[in-house]
Amino acid sequence: MTIEGSISDIQRQPVEGGTRTMFRLRSADGKGTQVETRLDVPYNNGDVVQASGEINSDLVLTAISIMKVRQALPPQPKPFPWLWVALGGALIVIGVMAYRMSSGSPSGGSTLTVTAMDCGKSVSGASLTLTGPTGYPTPISTGKDGSHEFSGLAKGSYQITFGKINESFELDGSSPKSVKIAQKAGPSCFGSSTPVPKPPAGTPSGSAVSGGAPSGGAASGGAPSGGSTLTVRVLNCQKGPAINVRVGVGTISPKQFVNSTDPKGESVFSGLKPGTYLVAAEGGQEKPVVVNGTSPQFVLLELNCGRVP
Repeated sequence: MTIEGSISDIQRQPVEGGTRTMFRLRSADGKGTQVETRLDVPYNNGDVVQASGEINSDLVLTAISIMKVRQALPPQPKPFPWLWVALGGALIVIGVMAYRMSSGSPSGGSTLTVTAMDCGKSVSGASLTLTGPTGYPTPISTGKDGSHEFSGLAKGSYQITFGKINESFELDGSSPKSVKIAQKAGPSCFGSSTPVPKPPAGTPSGSAVSGGAPSGGAASGGAPSGGSTLTVRVLNCQKGPAINVRVGVGTISPKQFVNSTDPKGESVFSGLKPGTYLVAAEGGQEKPVVVNGTSPQFVLLELNCGRVP
């Protein structure tokens, strides 16, 4: 019987009088036959040979003749799986786009929290517009707390718009940032647009003369004894003293104590009991100030010159 096939699982064992070679011969139809011989077999796995001999009861071919048909082909390098790489990349892109569409903003980047303020209070439902490298050109409304969080912002320069106020700032593309943008303090923050009366004779310049005050605080007609003295200085757009600018101080809103700045751009409020007060300049900044009730306090405000502090 003669069988042609490719050699696999070849083994050589030294025996008395020579070498016994055993291998499996796989034919073209996929069938395998175990071959054993004591012939010199200078072949290797993968070589195609013809083996002739007799098959014993164990279905082993005892070869008496082995002839080489062709040598095994050298191993071929596996092709690079470009198709799978391309498909994987496409799936990643689709996943990122789906996430961005579902979240409403790009992933990663800086987070910006903007709070809209008016007369010292946060404004819910305020319309904000963010422009920059990662922009939100469609106005977005603030929540109940007057704030909104923009996420996934790339590094660069940004501008937030609230009404007629624009605030510019830089983001590094990774760190979070919080910004308060406020409408300038107008007459509505002071309770009335009528001129403030002049202090009575003998009243120190800048003492509270209208708007009312808490018990023990500044009162109409002069400054009471005791309590802290708060000096408010207002600067104009040229960083000089802002004269005759209305200044408000209060524990709830700037309506409580209203006065105008003197030629030095200052207004003095006396007899303030301990607490946190909101200080505002009409047409300018507003700031919270903590008063201890004994020590003199000082706060610097600037008029709004196109930017919000």
